[in-house]
Amino acid sequence: MKSQEGMNWVTKRQFASVDKLYDNEDNIEGFKAFAEKRYPVWKGR
Repeated sequence: MKSQEGMNWVTKRQFASVDKLYDNEDNIEGFKAFAEKRYPVWKGR
């Protein structure tokens, strides 16, 4: 697999491991904290 192909798979969320990373609470909290210009509160989930 070429690197661009791999990146396309990641951005289209075609790997189960990517879904787990993108959908976890800490990832969502990180994006929210950044948008709200505050420090994130990590929960380890």
